Amino acid sequence: MPPAPSAATPLSFELGGFAFGIHDGDAFGFGGGVQVGLHFPHWLGLEAVMAGSSQRERAMERGTAAYRLFSLGVGGNARRTWRVAFVDLGVMPEATLLTVSGRNLQSGRNATRWGLAAAARARFGLVYGGWRPFLFMG
Repeated sequence: MPPAPSAATPLSFELGGFAFGIHDGDAFGFGGGVQVGLHFPHWLGLEAVMAGSSQRERAMERGTAAYRLFSLGVGGNARRTWRVAFVDLGVMPEATLLTVSGRNLQSGRNATRWGLAAAARARFGLVYGGWRPFLFMG
């Protein structure tokens, strides 16, 4: 007798948006992003994430500096899905863009710097029909 066919989850695509809060010393801000995912049968997947933060300000000796951070990354993830919930863990390299502008400073200089980072992300969510509301940690 041949083995029974596997009940693997079919290939799936997801598009999601998220919002987050940032606390950096005495500077607080908000951010948001978009995530696109492709999940293969079983537990592996690929995802791309683009996120940006609102501008925050920090006091300096002779004025203030305002800064914001943007990031874009593509990487792999592993997902475990149950009937009503899922857990998603991912690791991805990211390109980052940091912009800094001086305020009330004599030089009034602005700077933009590109960088590379590695990000680890975890999502815990509910399965509700075609919707997947989630809690995001990165």
